[in-house]
Amino acid sequence: MGEDVSSSQNVYRIKRVDFLGSRRAVLLQSKNGPCPLLAIANVLLLRNEIQLNPDLSTIAFQNLIQMVINHILDKDAPGESTRDQSAEIVAALRQNIHEVLDILPKLNEGLDVNVKFGGPDAFEYTKELAVFDLFDVPLLHGWVVDPQDRDVYPLIGHLSYNQLMELLIDFEEAQSKVLSGELILPDAGAENETEEQAKIRQGMLVKEWLDRTASQLSYDGLVQVQAVMRERQLCVFFRNNHFNALFKKDGDLFLLATDIAFDYPSPVVWEKFDEVDGNTSGYFNSGFAEVRDGGDPPARSDSAMARALQGEMHGATEDDDYRLAMQLQYGDAGPPAPKAPPTGRPDPTPAEAAAAAKVANPKPSSSKSAPKAAVAAAVTSTPAPKAAPKAPPAEDGSKKKSAKSCIVQ
Repeated sequence: MGEDVSSSQNVYRIKRVDFLGSRRAVLLQSKNGPCPLLAIANVLLLRNEIQLNPDLSTIAFQNLIQMVINHILDKDAPGESTRDQSAEIVAALRQNIHEVLDILPKLNEGLDVNVKFGGPDAFEYTKELAVFDLFDVPLLHGWVVDPQDRDVYPLIGHLSYNQLMELLIDFEEAQSKVLSGELILPDAGAENETEEQAKIRQGMLVKEWLDRTASQLSYDGLVQVQAVMRERQLCVFFRNNHFNALFKKDGDLFLLATDIAFDYPSPVVWEKFDEVDGNTSGYFNSGFAEVRDGGDPPARSDSAMARALQGEMHGATEDDDYRLAMQLQYGDAGPPAPKAPPTGRPDPTPAEAAAAAKVANPKPSSSKSAPKAAVAAAVTSTPAPKAAPKAPPAEDGSKKKSAKSCIVQ
């Protein structure tokens, strides 16, 4: 049986846009969302390395696959982004088109991408990711730890996401033992840190960093992405299991807007990429002029939704984290009772206290405002509670993917 091209899951809508003075076609999302195949195809279309019939308004998945396979076969040599570590894999894929045919259909749904936190082009390498090299399309991410962070970078700068999850499992096991009373931590004044204390301390640092970067994008990651990309370079950006075409123009980064909401007649083509919280500072047309009305964006971005869900998950453990932090700092005795603030005066004698009481309360008042005044006095005289202290902020056959690629002329 042939493919059901009427299924919106297997068909991409085509939008015609102007790009740097030339007419180009771009593909909008199917039900599979911003998948790897969509992002790679859009980069190739914008670079004019593949073209679509101007009479087409949609393209079926199988037809798109055949088009990109033909593009691979037409390439004479590996692209400039191919590194020594992946050259053998790329050469093998070129010689065995059947492997390529096996990998490409997976790009319509997603890939198991294991980012590494040391840099925007660092990934745990797989044969599937070698396909990006075949197309000479760099793959970047922004979930990067700051090398200047002396607490967290030594812990996770060399780790992948999967390795970081193993570290957190050790932390949660130690945390559970402490909170259940199975494990008693020594007092904070102890000279040597036990193995369990080290696991808990490191786990809390990593967990704090993950909370701050719940959108899978750090500020330093955004800075590094901007630094590694060259002017007028196109790449694929990975975040929250989504793949998007990313372009750098005049020093700014722009994500290609492929949501179906941006189909005709919406003038929106690009979304400015300069925020780490999942929001955007503006939408832009094909000439990179900001669109101030029309073409309303989706009510809530995928990254904002992911950040909200992850925030709910982390919020459920805040009390346990606070209790554990107190135990690490003060031991089982808990924090000391707060002391009354010094007045700078000696304590009054009984006679002085009695005289002061008479002056302050000559007789009961019948004023209705007295209770309010008393409440106000109590509120202003009570010291504000201290905020719960947060703990400061996670080689193998892996490799770094280079950001080298063709510059759009």
